[in-house]
Amino acid sequence: MSSSETILSPSSRRHWRAADGAALVAAFQSSGQSRAAFCAGQGIGAWRLAYWLRRSVANEFGDAPCAQGFCEVTAGLASSTLTVTVGGAQVMVRAGFDPGLLRLVVAALS
Repeated sequence: MSSSETILSPSSRRHWRAADGAALVAAFQSSGQSRAAFCAGQGIGAWRLAYWLRRSVANEFGDAPCAQGFCEVTAGLASSTLTVTVGGAQVMVRAGFDPGLLRLVVAALS
């Protein structure tokens, strides 16, 4: 899909169906664009894409991103960081992290 091809006209309707959101997420993921660039090209607000991304992760994994597998979690005693290993990737998490963002990162790496 080209960056100039629009999924839906933003004014076409007020409420989107799940199929519309799934198509939007699939188009974004295959676009290779940043969220801002993709949303500008689609003529939609970034909040709409963020909503459908969150919803697609929740549908796929439930509330726990590791519900369908194992996530290795280790904590260093001398520091306030947590290391989450998903596949071959390691994500270091510090105090005050955003749990929603961590769920998205783990889902993307799974």
